Amino acid sequence: MQYRRTSLLLGLGLAGATALSYTIAASVLMSSFFELEKQSTLKHVQRTLQTLDTALSNLSTTTGDYARWDDTYQYAQDLNPTYIDNNLNEDTFTSLELNLVAVIDRSGQILHIHGYDLEQGVWVNPSPAMRSQLVSSSLVHRTQSATATVGILNLPQGPMLVASQPITTSDGSSPIRGSLIMGQWLNRAKLDAFEQLTQVSLDVRSLNQPILPNDFATAKTNLLADSSLDAPLASSVQALSSNTIAGYHVVYDLSNTIAGYHVVYDLNQTPAFLMRVSLPRAIYRQGLLSLRYLAASIGVIGGLAGVAIWLMVKKTLHTIAERDRIEQTRLRESETKYRLKAQELEHALAELQKTQTHLIQSEKMSSLGQLVAGITHEINNPLNFISGNIRHAEEYLHQLFHLLQLYAQRYPTPAADIHTKIQELDLDFIQQDFPNILRSMSLGASRIQCIIKSLRNFSHLHEAGLKSVDVHAGLETTLQILQSRLDGSDGRSPAIHILRRYSDIPPIQCYPSEINQVFLNLLTNAIDALSDLPPPATPTIRLETEPIGSTHIRICIANNGPHIPATVQSHMFNPFFTTKPIGKGTGLGLTTCYHIIVDRHHGVIECNSMPNQDVEFTLKLPMLQPSSSSPKL
Repeated sequence: MQYRRTSLLLGLGLAGATALSYTIAASVLMSSFFELEKQSTLKHVQRTLQTLDTALSNLSTTTGDYARWDDTYQYAQDLNPTYIDNNLNEDTFTSLELNLVAVIDRSGQILHIHGYDLEQGVWVNPSPAMRSQLVSSSLVHRTQSATATVGILNLPQGPMLVASQPITTSDGSSPIRGSLIMGQWLNRAKLDAFEQLTQVSLDVRSLNQPILPNDFATAKTNLLADSSLDAPLASSVQALSSNTIAGYHVVYDLSNTIAGYHVVYDLNQTPAFLMRVSLPRAIYRQGLLSLRYLAASIGVIGGLAGVAIWLMVKKTLHTIAERDRIEQTRLRESETKYRLKAQELEHALAELQKTQTHLIQSEKMSSLGQLVAGITHEINNPLNFISGNIRHAEEYLHQLFHLLQLYAQRYPTPAADIHTKIQELDLDFIQQDFPNILRSMSLGASRIQCIIKSLRNFSHLHEAGLKSVDVHAGLETTLQILQSRLDGSDGRSPAIHILRRYSDIPPIQCYPSEINQVFLNLLTNAIDALSDLPPPATPTIRLETEPIGSTHIRICIANNGPHIPATVQSHMFNPFFTTKPIGKGTGLGLTTCYHIIVDRHHGVIECNSMPNQDVEFTLKLPMLQPSSSSPKL
């Protein structure tokens, strides 16, 4: 009876202490997570503002490039329409993502103004109200000392990012002839682009809107009421209890979202609109998860303390408990060891995949052979290590599982905490799945060997000078290199159908790695062109080969992608000319193709593109190169 009473008192005291410890720790921990979440939201709002500032800066730079140009200066004098046709046409608006371009002289007279709807692809005539607001704003440079003006213009149609630069000659020595103004609507498409950069959700509402959503209305009241905030940077963060913190306003959704708000001012330093930055409450969810771990930890600690007290009362159980603890420790160490090895193998495979992608996309095939050779040499040792140790790992795993079976036979009824741990770990599943993991590692090692072989074949390692080459083999090797993009498994482009129309052609004399580079560049461009092909059309690349008499062959690489305008065709082989977005094209791919086909192989490369027809790139190559042909670096 005395033993039961003592045990009961000890249990109640331990439970009370555990509950009190959890309450105090939970209160402190969640307060820290709340504060951290507010600071994180503040940083995201600031990063969004920096993105907006960067967009304005880029717009100002573009405007300055056109304004400080002799052709623009001459247009401000003679209003020659040829300047507009050649330099401010639809291609310019599209490539620079412009919605407005205006030229205004120093007196405020509009010399030229054009609007463009990027989404519809049509010209838009600016309204009289917009024209009046442009002329009356600080965007017009009326004095010789005027400088660039950048900001937001609050128009009836919505806010617009605008930049104005004084029109001068290239050397800046001439008098200012007027102002060049360029603008971009801050619409949903622009916000979507910002969201891609900041990885947050954005929304804007005009402060002149008569009815605002509740959260916008609350943020507006708090922001505009705080006179201590600087006008251009007025932002607010506050919790649901309406406590203003750090000049920003944060609203917590009780489920998954936190939002920060920012008042954006126009060129006249007048509040224009309210921007909301929304992001998931990852920190809050992490706090809840930490609380669960804390509760589990405190529960475990309390349980262990109870077990320790019980062990002191029941000394006869001490030996068994100690032995069980040692076995658990050894098991955890073994699991940790193999988990670390698996992570190392996964990391090695990920690095190899990165290297493969880099090699496929590289345009400098002259250095690809050395790079692949180096990689092949360096991979041999770790690849042998991986392949050799997988076999040992399987043996160790078999021995470890055999040990666990002997232990289960020797101790069929383990202690309660061991039984609970076995259930949590799902030991049976681990015994079934771990061999599959090792087999997957073995398949990965074999795949690496296949990848190295394909790269060596593609770049023709150890081959120099002219070789007699099967063109069809080169095309198929290049298709294999691009397989992940052709079948759509990379997630960047849809699955593409390959239509082969090969004729019986003899091997030709060429530089193999350079011809493969041409195939790679043309096929990559075709895949990029087909990435945005609207349904129900099936993205298709057509490959054709045929002999031309007894001295030449013809190779055609075609796709059913968008038509290439004649203006683009006339410049596509020029160095650094590209129609791809910034960061996606260097303007050297087709230039390299032209150099290899025309200069290195005495052939011809042509582009044929007509509306509603396939885009075709045709290569004409001699079967035998002139004896005087030599490398031209």
